[in-house]
Parts: sequence; C-alpha cells; structure tokens
Amino acid sequence: MGKKMSAMKLVHRIIFTVCPLLLPAFATCVACGDDLPPGQRDLDEATKIHFEGKSDYVDRVIVLCESALKKGLDGPGTIFTKELASSTLFRRASVSAQRILQPGIRQSARLRYRELAVKDLESAIKFKPEFADGHLLLCELSSMPGGDRKRGFKAASAAVESFNKANDKLRAASAYLWRARFGDDLVQQLADFAKASELDPDNMGILRQQADFLHGKQQFGEAVKTLKKLVKASPDDAKLRLALAESLSQTGEEGVIEAFDQIEKVIELAPDMTAVYRMRAQLYIAQEKPEEAIEDLTKAIQIDRGDIGARLFRAEIYLFEDELEKARQDVNRALSLNPGIVYGIQLRSRISAAEKKYSQAIDDIRLLIGNDPDDAGHRLQLAAYLNADQRPRAAIKEITRVLEKDASNWRALRSRADAFLSVGKHVEALADYERALKMSPENSGILNNFAWVLATSTDDKVRNGKRAIELATKACEVTEYKEAHILSTLASGYAEAGDFESAIKWSTKAVDLGEGEMKEQLRGELKSYQEKKPWREKQVVEEKETKDRPNLIET
Repeated sequence: MGKKMSAMKLVHRIIFTVCPLLLPAFATCVACGDDLPPGQRDLDEATKIHFEGKSDYVDRVIVLCESALKKGLDGPGTIFTKELASSTLFRRASVSAQRILQPGIRQSARLRYRELAVKDLESAIKFKPEFADGHLLLCELSSMPGGDRKRGFKAASAAVESFNKANDKLRAASAYLWRARFGDDLVQQLADFAKASELDPDNMGILRQQADFLHGKQQFGEAVKTLKKLVKASPDDAKLRLALAESLSQTGEEGVIEAFDQIEKVIELAPDMTAVYRMRAQLYIAQEKPEEAIEDLTKAIQIDRGDIGARLFRAEIYLFEDELEKARQDVNRALSLNPGIVYGIQLRSRISAAEKKYSQAIDDIRLLIGNDPDDAGHRLQLAAYLNADQRPRAAIKEITRVLEKDASNWRALRSRADAFLSVGKHVEALADYERALKMSPENSGILNNFAWVLATSTDDKVRNGKRAIELATKACEVTEYKEAHILSTLASGYAEAGDFESAIKWSTKAVDLGEGEMKEQLRGELKSYQEKKPWREKQVVEEKETKDRPNLIET
C-alpha cells in the first residue's frame, strides 16, 4: 500500500482474501464428516452465502458466524470465522462510506450512512480487535462534522498498536497523525506528530499537518519553525509561503515585518492569488492603514470579481470609515453572488443600523433567526436593534428568551440590564448587573453601568454611593482612566457619597476628555456637583408603536 493512502481510500481495495494457510485446514474439516466441530456447518453456510454475494447477505453471514463461534470451532476455523465476519462487515461499511462522498447527497442521508458505517465497523472490530484498516476508516468517519472525537482517538490508538506490531511504519505514521488530531493533550499530540515524522521522514504532508495544527493551537512560533522547514524544501510553493506569512503575523512586530516580506515573494510567485491580497489587507488593518487595505482588496476583486470574502472585508472597512453607500454596494454584490451567506446578511444589518434604518436591520436579523432560532448571538443583536429603535420592552423579551436557554450568558444579562434602565426598572437592572459581574468581573461596561445606577437612581432604596465608588474605580483602572463617561460615573459616586470635592475633581477630568454631545451633559453634571447637588437620572423610553410585519422566511 502506498504511503499516501488515506483511510477512506481503503474502500477501493478488495477487502476479503482467504488466507492460503487456512484453506487446507478448512477443507480438511469439511471432509471429516461426523468429526466436524459443532459450528462447522454454520461456518460452511456463511462462507457459501458470502461468496454468492447476494443482496442483503451481510446480516445472514454475521448471524451464522456468531452461531458458529458460539457452538464451537477448532483453532483455524475460529480464526477463519472472525476474518470472514470482520471483512464482511468492513465491506458493507466501506460501501456506506463511499455513499457519504457522493456529490449532492443530503446532510440527513450523509449522517445516516455514517451511522451505518460506524455501526458495522464497531461490530467488525469486536470480531477482530486488531483490525487496523477498520480502525483507520473509523478515524476518517469520526473526523467528519459531528463525529465522535473520543471514538476517533480510541480507534487511532488501536491502529497505532496494530501497525506497530506489524512493523508497518508508513501506516503507523498515518495512525499517529490521526491520534494527534483527535487528542486533547498538547504534549502528547506534539509527540505523535514527531513520531509520525520519524516513521515517514520523507512525507512533507506530515509537517504541513503539524504546522496547521500548531497554528490552530496558537503555537505560532512553533508553527513558523515547521513552515520554514517546508518552505526550504519547496521554495516556490506560494501557498506554503502564505501560510508562513499568516503564522509570522501573529509573532510580534518583527514577525509582521517578515510576514510582509513573505507576501511580496508570494505575489512574485503567484500574482493572481487573491488570498495573498486579503492577507496583506488584514495586516494593513492591524496597522491602522485602511486605505492600503482597501487598495489590496480592490486588487483581489479585480482578479476575481466573484471573491465574496474580499467584497465583505472591504465592506467592513467602508462601514468602519463611515462610507456607508460603498459598504452597502459591496454587501449587495456579495449577496447577489451568494444570497444565503450569514455574515453578509449580518453586515447588511449593521450598515442599516448605522444609517438608523432600524426596521431594515431588524428584518435582516429576523431572517437569520428564522434560519437558526437557537442562535443566541442573533437574538442579542436583534435586541440591540430593538433598543436602538426605542422598543426596549420588545428587546427585553428577546433577551429573556436567550436567558431561558442559558442563564449563564453574561452578555445577555448585561444587555437586559441596560434595557431595564431604558424603562426605569432599576431594581431589575441591578439584579442582572450583579449576576453578570460575577461571571465577568473585569468588564468595564458592566462595572460602569452598575455603578451609574447605584449613584444616580431616583429610587432611594437602590442608591449606594460607597459601592458605586468601588465599582467605578475598578472600571477606571480597567480602562486606565482614559474614558470620559467612566470618569463621570466615578464622580457621580463621590457626589452620592457627599464628597463633592472628589466629585468635582473627576467630573472636571471627564469634561476635559469628553467630546461632542457628551461634553454638554458632562458639563451639566459638573455644574450640579459645584452646586453640591448629586446627579439623578431615570430614563423611561416610550415604546415605539409598530405594525406587524410579514414573515420574511420562505416556508
């Protein structure tokens, strides 16, 4: 067998081959008449049915093999029966595995065939625990979306043991790779990759898998070392150099400089590779160079007008730069190429929200919720748009639905607390902030809003100046005393506690940092403290009336 044969390719082999050494012994048993072992007749019948190969023969062969083993056979007969049963089951599992790969097959059918194949393989392995080919195919099936990683790891370990016993180095290397992929112990996984390379030193594919693994585990320095070995062996491989650039970009400033150098080499080798321009655009964004990023993404689109990733990336930059019309044009073009792309619909909703077209933003998110009702992120985004559209009570309902399914979602708790503030429910808001803070104690948004309510609520039972100061101080520490609205919150806490000197100090700093409309409110707060008056605030947003909208989801 060639060293590059994957487990799934085993389905193309002729599975059942009778061992020549067993045939004479088997024939002798058949000729013995009354001296036949008790299970021999069942084995004869199973063998006959197997070679006839009629439809639905597998279950009958297995029943007869199990019966033969239960009744009793001699040594060669027992070995033969287990080989017959395991190879018969493997053949059917292989057919099921082939069907999984058929183009156009539905996901439900794919899952059903995988389930059938796994069931047959596990039965085959019971007959023959050292059945290495069966273990490898089980690894392949377990690696598919929704597969059982624990089952895959167990199968890979069994394959490692079997191939090592057979001194089959190349296939043992393949088994070690599978075990590395399924493992959860980084040290052991790296040891498995090293062993695979030791057994098959000329196989550069092993190093590539190792590099991908290391990058995925955020071991970027080690990934760079591995990729440099690969690039040295194949200096004209543009994809390898691009992978090296990606890992280098995660290793600090010097790594980013080297990443740019690698990208230049990739462009020399493959000037029409759109991925390299998207990669460099990412580096430019990290350096806060949006114009250069847009230029690279435009180049990628010129090469391939169907490059959806480049269009959506450029739209994201345009949105950030407040060039909303350009952002919408890119998103619309991307969605015309692939109408169902979730990120495109999300981005379109954000553009609509930036334009304050909240009804359109809400429609887009509801479209996504209709496709995936259990996605908490979509519902929280919907709640944010509802709140912005002056519909906080509707937002609270959506957030509550999220919390009913996951009470530990601190983002949902924080969002609902903010919405409660919009309807003047300070007690309810405090309860949610308290729970959210326990789960995310360093979150400046939770700390700030919690402290603001404690300092400024119009409800005497809610206010607590001392705790407001504690929370606001921590929020200031987290944000390095650089956020005007958080300094304002700290000032309000001191004012509530009666320390107007400290309140004026921090309020003055807040005014100095404040910009735009916020600055006017901050000045109003400062004036209040100068008059020795604590700040009081209670929002009660009047719910916006809305008409029922038609269902946007086609059924």
